Amino acid sequence: TLMTPGRAPAIGVMSTGAILDQVSTAHSQGDLRGTDNPTDIAIRGKGFFTVMTPTGEALSRNGVFELTNPRKLVDSAGNPVLGMNGEIILPEGGALHVSEDGTLSVGSVIVDKFRLQDVDDRENQLKKSGDSYYRVVGDGRFIPARNCAIYQGHLENSTVSAITEMVQMIQCMRTYEGSQKIMGIQDETVGKAVNEI
Repeated sequence: TLMTPGRAPAIGVMSTGAILDQVSTAHSQGDLRGTDNPTDIAIRGKGFFTVMTPTGEALSRNGVFELTNPRKLVDSAGNPVLGMNGEIILPEGGALHVSEDGTLSVGSVIVDKFRLQDVDDRENQLKKSGDSYYRVVGDGRFIPARNCAIYQGHLENSTVSAITEMVQMIQCMRTYEGSQKIMGIQDETVGKAVNEI
């Protein structure tokens, strides 16, 4: 090993421990639960709602919507939900009905249809943004969602299994403890090499 003026040579590399490999999103379907709230909307199958955020269009699976004054449909962050004709504004005079294909109507009047979109490669073309938004990156582009159905008065549950996550957390703790012990042993070995050899 080459000597650096004023600095001792490197003895070796500590090769223990674990590093973060990657962070990815599981896009599997969550179970649907009924809420009886007409502005709670869930998607079964592939596809996302389109929402207009301050930084542009984003995709979301979060169907917790509400009506503002004057009856604009917005998400839980207050951003407008988009239909095929732009922002969805519902007229007065009737209850909201959403059909399975995403068509919104009030009474007998068809108002708009949810702009349901997707991308070709979710793993490489979608980037998580905030708590519930996704943005298209790289060479990705929006495409119309296929093979999906809309359920009014329902929300999609998380796909995270508490039991599975607890087991994985315990495994991580055991791995961390093992790495800690190995590093202690290596530290003692290096100390003996420096002081005795």
